[in-house]
Amino acid sequence: MVYDLTGDGGPGRPAGAVDSVLIDRQLLTSIASLRVKELTGILMALGMPKTGPKPELVRRLTEMGSSAILVRHAGGKPTVENVIKHAHRQLAQERGQNWDETRPSVYWSGANPVRGEKRPRDHPGPAPPAAARAENTPDPGVWARVLACDPFWAAADVPKLVSTPGVVMSPTRMTRQNGASQSLQRPFVLTAEQYFLLQKDAKQHAPQKREYQLQISCVLIDDPVMARLHWPFTATLRVNQAPLPVMYRNPGNAMGKAGRDPVVEVPLALLAVGQNSLFMSCADRRSFSLVIRIAKRRSLDQVKGLVPAPAGFPAARAFVERALGGAGAGDDDDDMIVEDNAILSLRCPISGQICVTPARTKKCTSLAVFDLDTYIKLNEGVRKWTCPHCGAEGRPGDVVVDGFLTRVLGVLRARSRDGKSTNVSRVEVEPSGRWRPVAGDDGGPPGNANANGAPWVETDAMNGVVLGLGGSVLHVPPELREASGEYETTVATHSTNYAGDVKPEGRDGVVATAGVTPTKVESGDVLQSETDEESDEEEEMRRAVLEARRGRPPPLAPEDDVIVIGDSDSDEAQEAPSGNSSDDHEAMAEAAATLHRERERAAAANAAVEASA
Repeated sequence: MVYDLTGDGGPGRPAGAVDSVLIDRQLLTSIASLRVKELTGILMALGMPKTGPKPELVRRLTEMGSSAILVRHAGGKPTVENVIKHAHRQLAQERGQNWDETRPSVYWSGANPVRGEKRPRDHPGPAPPAAARAENTPDPGVWARVLACDPFWAAADVPKLVSTPGVVMSPTRMTRQNGASQSLQRPFVLTAEQYFLLQKDAKQHAPQKREYQLQISCVLIDDPVMARLHWPFTATLRVNQAPLPVMYRNPGNAMGKAGRDPVVEVPLALLAVGQNSLFMSCADRRSFSLVIRIAKRRSLDQVKGLVPAPAGFPAARAFVERALGGAGAGDDDDDMIVEDNAILSLRCPISGQICVTPARTKKCTSLAVFDLDTYIKLNEGVRKWTCPHCGAEGRPGDVVVDGFLTRVLGVLRARSRDGKSTNVSRVEVEPSGRWRPVAGDDGGPPGNANANGAPWVETDAMNGVVLGLGGSVLHVPPELREASGEYETTVATHSTNYAGDVKPEGRDGVVATAGVTPTKVESGDVLQSETDEESDEEEEMRRAVLEARRGRPPPLAPEDDVIVIGDSDSDEAQEAPSGNSSDDHEAMAEAAATLHRERERAAAANAAVEASA
């Protein structure tokens, strides 16, 4: 017997062989009377695209029902007809009307519209065997689960088909035999376009780098982890009577929640154009469904493109405020909880390097992040897609780019010397969203790192940092670039070992660093920078040091322009100021010499710092 694989019949082919696999013409015409709601439900149940206006949905189903290949892809004639009849019954029930499959386009209320006859009672007839029911049961959710199992493999859109792209055999449940044994034996059709696509790809690429694969996937229907493959106990798989390697698991050795089973790739040498056969058996009481599809490999950039774009800065700021215990709208004063500042690490827990694109999963409520590129590269091999911090499931669609820390890293890189990298691995963040960099290694206490005087960056200023769709920083405002070099110098010299293990100290015990204005900590943990203007006393002391270096006594301090007229004009009274002036001169000279020695020691220490830097 020669089968017509195109569905349009042909010379030399019996018409009954083609018509037996096509959808009933009256039932296929009746789908025009259904609503968009029912049409989308039918398409979802058959694993076909469901988007578009009603005429497009009707055309898509009509073309599917008129093609023998597409009917097989959708699950077979009984499956398609049962799905359409179920949609008609649901619509009639919602309207409070009657529907009869003998006249699928007619709905009526009360008596039968034909000659006032009563509607015939439904006589379901003999029930089909359990094997047929299991094989014909549609599994609309299995196809979506297979697609979500491995984001690195997408459904191939070549050749263009009306049904779901890449499907060679639609999701089919295994047939239960005696006891715990199950089996599935079913033919599948590989078109000439699909075969030549696989053949061309096999000639151009090595087996590990092939772009297209014919894959067999198995899904446990009641699996608690929805997006993963799961092969049954003692599974054996054959294609065209040739055995294929499959994950073998003994009964009782169930797979844990963190386990993942691989797909089975069918070699091109075992396939043929036209009809092929699939056989699988196992010793497992659980329900499984198999899918055969042509998959296309995705690159790292394509998988990264599946991650949603980062949120705007207002949403990122609100997340930080909630995570740090900031008060939200409608909170009572008695219930308000405001935590202290948080020290956030910018290092990825996977690579140990500073994140390029900080990200987290949607289920994470903390501010801990990981690097997006490193996370995707890791799951290219392990395929587990779990958060390294909390263990929550995090596939590309479930990962979000941290809009706040991404902007923070953009500012830190803009302030660096090369404008591309940064040595800052931690930042201090207030509940309001204000932040500043923290010097020192991750292991050091946060309190010791704040002596560098890093200025706070206001939250409103961060609104001007622009991010791209993939989390790249496109623009940093000029006012946020002004601290370029200042903090990087502080980080580089913060842990430098000075000569004699003694760090030079300036005024008030502040560590003096070359090129950085020293700061001191006042009460209330508020860092205040010293002004460039010096007081009059400091100016006088500087002049005294200069005069002492030249070997001349320093000049006396100028007196106020006030003339005091005494009661006596005697010579003793005139000479008294002269004696007091001599005593003041000696005291000033001694103070200048002491100050000169202190200044020389400080200058020598600063020279050592500059030499070490």
